[in-house]
Amino acid sequence: MSRTLLTMLSITLAAAFAATAYCASDSSSAKDAKSSASSQKDKASLEPYMLDPWDFQDPAKFKSLIKEREDLQTKMYNLRLKLIKDDPDLQKLHEQIMALHKELAIQLDSKKDMRKLTDRLRDIDSSLDKLPRKDSSK
Repeated sequence: MSRTLLTMLSITLAAAFAATAYCASDSSSAKDAKSSASSQKDKASLEPYMLDPWDFQDPAKFKSLIKEREDLQTKMYNLRLKLIKDDPDLQKLHEQIMALHKELAIQLDSKKDMRKLTDRLRDIDSSLDKLPRKDSSK
């Protein structure tokens, strides 16, 4: 049951973020006309952690840089939490954003098409929960 709720919450939050990103982005036809090679190059430059280390001459250096990047992201996340906790203005702003985000999620979930998808997701999660598991002692 909790997995289903967590999944639904995750999807709702992801949908809210996607809707926000979609509304904020410029969807001009010039963007749509980019070649696939160009868009793959852009993706690779924005998401280096999704690249294969063996595509580089020094896979160990690549892995080292990715590890350093992940550690830095963790430090940034922890500092954000600390700053929000310590600064009343940031805390208030964060609470306002969370309230708006919750309202957006509620509005999205109230739509008929979204309810159909979340019902289907709940059914799949229920089926997954009922699936027999392999014996873990092997």
